[in-house]
Amino acid sequence: MKRLIKKHEDKIRFLLAGGWNTLVGYATFIALYFLFNKYIHYMFLVIFANILSISNAYISYKFFVFRTKGNYLKEYLRFYVVYSFSIAVNIIIMPILVEIFRIHPIMAQGLMVFITMIISYIGHKYFSFGANTMRKLLERHKQKIAFLIVGAWNTLFGYLSFMTLFFLLSHFAHYMVILIISSVINISQNYLSYKHLVFKTKGDHIREYIRFNMVNAISLSINFILLPILVEFMHIYPLIAQAPITIIIAIISYYGHKHFSFKG
Repeated sequence: MKRLIKKHEDKIRFLLAGGWNTLVGYATFIALYFLFNKYIHYMFLVIFANILSISNAYISYKFFVFRTKGNYLKEYLRFYVVYSFSIAVNIIIMPILVEIFRIHPIMAQGLMVFITMIISYIGHKYFSFGANTMRKLLERHKQKIAFLIVGAWNTLFGYLSFMTLFFLLSHFAHYMVILIISSVINISQNYLSYKHLVFKTKGDHIREYIRFNMVNAISLSINFILLPILVEFMHIYPLIAQAPITIIIAIISYYGHKHFSFKG
């Protein structure tokens, strides 16, 4: 147990500080509300409470969790960047969970607290209070990170392509036909981005493109199998059904392209 605690000491301190910061943030809002609600709109009180809470959180994370020295202004600004990103994620995903997946707001926010907590820990550890660690990590894994970034773009591009074509052609074509059209467009765009931005290989265009299409054929086959199951048997709306399949395909593509398409 002592060894386990020692190994995850900063994570435990982070959770303790996070619990304290949550309590302070809520108590701060309550105090400001009872003092000023007759004079100031509650949304302005939320802003003031957040400024005070974030400052308190910065102090607790700096001195209690990560225990860094100096760089107060730079770390404080980075701290705000991470918090802003967490808030943006919450604002984007929360309505998706509530409006599309019909999850109760309280349950949805509980899930979002868990997600933003993970984002905050990684962000503060490697960015707010660990700039040098972040630079070394980026340098060591730059190809993997490039693959993730390009993969995220390709995933977004692919899903948006499917969604756009679906809205344009769904009255005239079956969703499986739309899937084929969007896949043809996406594969060529994906090949160029992986070749030139991630693996940066030279020549072998035909061989790589053939291998690339083989990997994508496997991914497409999985898509053809799973999408009708989700739509026809589980009665999930096609746009929602395609989202988890997109994640599965992204994982398959990573291993396939890394170890086969651009292996050389």
